[in-house]
Amino acid sequence: MRYLHLKICVLCLALSPIFVVADTELETINVIAEDEPQTGDVQLEEHAGSHQRIKKIELQRQDVNLGDILANETGVQFRQVGGLGALSTVTMRGASSAQTGVFLDGIMLNSAGNSTIDLSMLELLNLTSVDIYRSSTPAQLSNANIGGAVNLNSLGPANGNPNTSAAITGGSFNTHRVQFSHRSSHNKWDVVAAASREASDNSFELLNNNATPLNPNDDTIEKRNNAQVTKLSALSRIGFQWSRDARSDFLLQLAGRDLGIPEWLNAEKNEASYDTDSAEFQFVNRFNGVGDWNTSLSFFQHYQNNHYLDALSQVGLAPQDTRSEVKTTGIKSYWERIGESGTFSFNASVRKETLDSEDALTLTQNYSVSRRSISASMQYALFAKDTRLLVTPSIRMYMVDDDFVGISRLTNNTHTDTKFSPQLGVRYTVNDKLTLRSSIGKFNREPAFAELFGSRGLIVGNSNLLPEAGVNADIGFTLTPNNRFQMDASLFGSWRDELIALLFDSQGVGRSANVGEAQVFGLEVGNNYLLSDQLSLRFNTTYQLSRNIADNPALDNRELPGEARLSAHTKLQYRKDNIRTWFESNYKSDFFYDQANLLPSESYWLHSAGIEYQWHDFQIGVTANNIGNDAIQDYNGFPRPGRSYFISLNYKL
Repeated sequence: MRYLHLKICVLCLALSPIFVVADTELETINVIAEDEPQTGDVQLEEHAGSHQRIKKIELQRQDVNLGDILANETGVQFRQVGGLGALSTVTMRGASSAQTGVFLDGIMLNSAGNSTIDLSMLELLNLTSVDIYRSSTPAQLSNANIGGAVNLNSLGPANGNPNTSAAITGGSFNTHRVQFSHRSSHNKWDVVAAASREASDNSFELLNNNATPLNPNDDTIEKRNNAQVTKLSALSRIGFQWSRDARSDFLLQLAGRDLGIPEWLNAEKNEASYDTDSAEFQFVNRFNGVGDWNTSLSFFQHYQNNHYLDALSQVGLAPQDTRSEVKTTGIKSYWERIGESGTFSFNASVRKETLDSEDALTLTQNYSVSRRSISASMQYALFAKDTRLLVTPSIRMYMVDDDFVGISRLTNNTHTDTKFSPQLGVRYTVNDKLTLRSSIGKFNREPAFAELFGSRGLIVGNSNLLPEAGVNADIGFTLTPNNRFQMDASLFGSWRDELIALLFDSQGVGRSANVGEAQVFGLEVGNNYLLSDQLSLRFNTTYQLSRNIADNPALDNRELPGEARLSAHTKLQYRKDNIRTWFESNYKSDFFYDQANLLPSESYWLHSAGIEYQWHDFQIGVTANNIGNDAIQDYNGFPRPGRSYFISLNYKL
């Protein structure tokens, strides 16, 4: 009953009436203008779906990764396998991480060989903002996904004078991080460079129940073994402004991570490891005024090399020494024609995605698979009633052609398919205080190679997977009665067929499977209050109900694994002069590790607090995470760290 009371309180706070603080004279605020979108970038005024933007100030935290920050937004849930730098993913509106597209400057990072993007590999320092599109995907992003999209906007050219920043951070579990970035311009050239190094022992304390949860007599408190991580990353961008209407940008992002893989029972002599090297290369040319059209042409290649080593079978189901190489090469072309009543846009992308796997210890992981795909979309953003009404009908086409060598899918060595996905969005601005919106769309996704064939550690492939499809719909509003309060709310529904979910059994072994039909319905509410000139409050909450419709009576009408029924985030921030301090909490309840809902996870509150002091060009910050020292497990048997502290020193010139 106490959990029921807590849920009621959380929802009541989210739906609370508007308390307006009496108008007072505000102190002077320096506003830093954001970069104007360029051709090929998402035009928010032409997007009718639910959207949130995370700005640079939120991305400057030194104690968390990108997944932690994304999870503070409505509709987003975060999962982390253990300690700092370990696998971190997000899900949106009950859709898995593989069903959620992650884009870098409009180019999708997900691929057939790498369907789930590990957010811990992405460096916050390299980003200027992050956009979240729930369910409805903008026309400028070539691929649509069941869960929506996350678009990472990398550091752009400096506006005005050159700027340089550096940061050093140290904290619990022998964690340390060093970061550097520089932006400058000269005549028609501009340059961005950033680099960082991060390392942690992740030797946090955990409760080891020795796989006997009903027998507390053999429980012990231990240090986490073999969870150490070292990560390096770098970003370089060079831009050249040919003329007012023509520009070229070259971007190269590199990352490398050495990661220990802890064993379920925390074996002390475990030596398993998972090392990753990745590179993203993107070359973009923009031309405006090509007749009546503006256009953007992008060439890209994404590369990732993984080495999983468990030669003694200390972690997985069998000895493995597997090297896999994932490569994506493609071209993306975007065209738009701006008319008096709206904008017509066309987007096309051609990609080749490959995965080559070789295991030195067994032949079962020796195979080569490739996917050639064409995705195209057309949209017309129609404005009416003095631009107060926006209607965005669109249609997407997706063609896929797969080849398998050394392995088969459904007893076949090839696979081809073509899908069409219509989408419609409507937005109406009632006045300067209230905006209404609604969207509906159909989405499809082919299973990724890792889901089909990738057996690694405690994850087993399933070559019999079928493509999944879905229909998403939502309706919502944004209310801004004054400059001190804003509420954003959405009701959403999702109907999915042949849904692919990663299921874990009682031994922690995971396997992707088609779980049949599924339905997800939910409510999202976000509140932002300016309580005074110095004090602000943010409260975001999501309540969603998921239901699996299966032929097996043991699985029918069960909730989707891994998705919390109720999640919430609140942040209270106080800023005065050169001091900023905050306290924030994240809540998550009612989710299961398995499809049959026999392995429930414990609900939790995760509390953090921090303080920053600005002194000339220096900023000193202290943060405490998981203040309650709670045992949090997004994956059964792989807890997150307990209470931890971090101190950082930032320099900005």
